[in-house]
Amino acid sequence: KIREKRPGLQHKQIIFHQDNAPAHKSVLSMSKFNELKYKLLDHPSYSPDLAPSD
Repeated sequence: KIREKRPGLQHKQIIFHQDNAPAHKSVLSMSKFNELKYKLLDHPSYSPDLAPSD
């Protein structure tokens, strides 16, 4: 759906930044990321100076 909503990304690699929440690290989620060939960019386990919006 990302590629449908953002056709400009058709030929670009998608990198998914996640916060390591249990729902994001589940077997089902990880399987889907692998299936879609998304690269994962992990968020540091605890970093008060770093937020996904930074």
